[in-house]
Amino acid sequence: SMPYPHRPRVVVAGSSTYKLDRDGKVTEIEDDWFLRPREAALQIIPRWEDIFWYYGSPHTEINYGLRRKISESQDYYIVEESAHEIVEATVDVEEENIVDIGDYFPVPRPPESCYTGSTRKEELYWPTRPSCLRRSEGGNLIWSVLYPTVFWGLPRPKKMPESMRLVHVPKRSLAVRKVYGAREMDGIEDEINLLVSALDKDGLVDGQPPLDSVLYFHYNSKQGFDANGNLSISSFYLVPFQRFHQEIAVVLPS
Repeated sequence: SMPYPHRPRVVVAGSSTYKLDRDGKVTEIEDDWFLRPREAALQIIPRWEDIFWYYGSPHTEINYGLRRKISESQDYYIVEESAHEIVEATVDVEEENIVDIGDYFPVPRPPESCYTGSTRKEELYWPTRPSCLRRSEGGNLIWSVLYPTVFWGLPRPKKMPESMRLVHVPKRSLAVRKVYGAREMDGIEDEINLLVSALDKDGLVDGQPPLDSVLYFHYNSKQGFDANGNLSISSFYLVPFQRFHQEIAVVLPS
């Protein structure tokens, strides 16, 4: 329960299978973890950037807790991701750009119209990560972040602005490629092309996948939800020698 009871650091997703007798009574329960015990224990160790703001350290409901690795190759690895919820906002790239192109790499951030909650630290109860970007079939940017409901039942937002929506994401399979080092948006696009080419070669996709199935995850940012379930803050951390933690992924056909 570090650093605070309402912000536990160790969470393990999984599944439970119940066996019943003829009377409908449970005779056996089989639990299947998505993480090995060692991986779960390592969640206790804070990330480098969390050392500088430990209070805001997210509980462990990041997408790692939702994933089970299926296979791995030289260019990518396949994960099964359990069902979860996200908060997302669509932004017309011609009117408002939510991607801040810095000197080294893109930083996804929510548009200002998403904020409804208080920014006071004491009300920042549920920090989470990563933030994600994808493009709709119409070409708009869609920003999203994991909503902390899978494990802790955060209440539904009471005053969610019209620009945002709560979306249920069903169980799915992803092909994931880690992006190392500092990259500008052109560099991210190059990595996406490498991933798609490898998947096409291995027969996992047929040519170019749909725009909205290509995802870009950024872990060096934190989004915070207040006690009412509303987005209250979004922050990005960059300190000397900090690792750039980014991924690209393609949602595989079911």
